[in-house]
Amino acid sequence: MGKLKNVNVNINGFKEAEVITILNNVVLKSTTGASLIRACGMNSLSIRIDQNGMANDASKASKIVLGYGAMKGGVREIAESALFEMQNSVNMPKYDGLKNKWTKDKSISLLKYSVEKCNTETMSSETFIKICKEMKWFQELSGWGKKQCLAEGFAKIKKKSFEQHFGDVPHGGVECTAGPGSIKSRHLYAHDVLMKKLTRYILTDRMQSTTFSRVVRKSGGKVKTEQCQSPAIRDVIIKVQKLIPAYTRGKPVATLICGYIIALCNMNKLSEWEVGFNGPANEWEAIAEDIARGLGVHQDTLVTSKKIVKIFEKHISLTG
Repeated sequence: MGKLKNVNVNINGFKEAEVITILNNVVLKSTTGASLIRACGMNSLSIRIDQNGMANDASKASKIVLGYGAMKGGVREIAESALFEMQNSVNMPKYDGLKNKWTKDKSISLLKYSVEKCNTETMSSETFIKICKEMKWFQELSGWGKKQCLAEGFAKIKKKSFEQHFGDVPHGGVECTAGPGSIKSRHLYAHDVLMKKLTRYILTDRMQSTTFSRVVRKSGGKVKTEQCQSPAIRDVIIKVQKLIPAYTRGKPVATLICGYIIALCNMNKLSEWEVGFNGPANEWEAIAEDIARGLGVHQDTLVTSKKIVKIFEKHISLTG
């Protein structure tokens, strides 16, 4: 395979030629890298920096968009980030299919959406690490690149698959202990959904139908009814907002949804209640706890969950 020609690297005049030189070396020396760049259109490849800060989803595999933060790591990080985002661009059909399941088909839960999106992004890290090995990089890697490769070492030490490890660590790295970056990668995409505008209207019915199949209150240890209708989340939101003043902190929807999930998990641990979760109850609890801590509203969320249990108790009487 020949060298790259006519590659459009729009990085505000920041050493475009040096970035192209690094990518040309990848084409010549890495089988994985050459295949990846070919999949992204080879000479029709376009790389640009997004001034808004975060990397955007590319509409075409040949259009690679990097977060503005990549500039801080210099030429190396720009080239390395471009390789990472190339794999994301190649995987866009998978991301789009997952998005359709969540937004259009409404066939998967928030938990499943977040985990599956994380697993898809894991492929980008694995591809990048494979290219690093073939190029015999490592010494000259940027701080960002070293962090990616370090993750594989941690996975081996802990005897986990790379996919498991990628999902388990904070998305911003092991040193990140606060803020959204401290949220585990497999939970981060649920956080992103919760923080979007109009989330309340998007999530109410969806959470109702995909978090659990039923909530039953038992008498004498036995279920007396086949199914009980739980209170609608929209009703819970209205009632809890009136009860708790914590929603002046700017993250009410995330606090409410996380509190709702934790309430269901706590109820399910009691002999009086039985909750039919769609997916492992411990994973639902983990995602709610992780997001609440990352947003700095964990205590508010716990208070919210207790209020929500009270609402359930008033709504669903003991079956006799």
